[in-house]
This record gives sequence, structure tokens and C-alpha cells, in this order.
Amino acid sequence: MGAVITAYFASMCIIGSDNISIGATWQLISLAVILIIPSVLGAISAFMFFIYGKKENAYPILIFIAAIWGIVRLVVTNCHMMIAAGNHVSMNTTLNILLRISIYGLIMYQTKVLWNKRRGATESN
Repeated sequence: MGAVITAYFASMCIIGSDNISIGATWQLISLAVILIIPSVLGAISAFMFFIYGKKENAYPILIFIAAIWGIVRLVVTNCHMMIAAGNHVSMNTTLNILLRISIYGLIMYQTKVLWNKRRGATESN
């Protein structure tokens, strides 16, 4: 599961970097980089926590922050889109939002379960 979570966060980095246009100013580039940073931290943290098996408490917390940031960014972006377009939300958009939120929820659940399992194993020794 760790490889899938790492790949998901890495794909969010790639998708976020697609928004940087060739003739963008430094303000737009810095804004895009700021939006990509949580996904980069999530990918690195997921790799270190799930695949390398590091037991530091910082990695699960960073994964939670990256997942919550993804949910907030998704909801805010779609709310702005609905307001700007003045249209109702289509079924496809609604299902896409729910699917992505459920993926982030699954990432948080998997992280919490493995974190509790490792803490329980450490305390029992």
C-alpha cells in the first residue's frame, strides 16, 4: 500500500506542475510551487514511513497534513469553479470530488492503522 500512496502523491505533484505555463511570471511559478509542496512532502513521507519503515512520528503527521491539504484544495478549487461558472455541479464532477476525498480518507486511515500498529509493537517490547 505504501508504494500506491507514494505514487498517488507523486502523481499529484506532476498534475500540479502541469499548471505552470511556459511564459509564467515568477509570482505564478512561486504560487504553483507552494501548491505542489504538500504533495512533495506527502510523497517523501509516505515513502519513508511505509516503504523504509521509519518510526519517527513526523512522517505520519506530514502524511495527514498532505492529505488534509489535498481535500481542502480540492473543495476550495471546485467551489470557486462553481461560483465562477454559475452552473450547477454535474454528476461527473460530484463523483470525481467524492472519489478523490475518499482516496485521501483511505490514505489517512492506512497511515493511522500502521502508526498504531507500530506504536503497539514498540510499547509491548
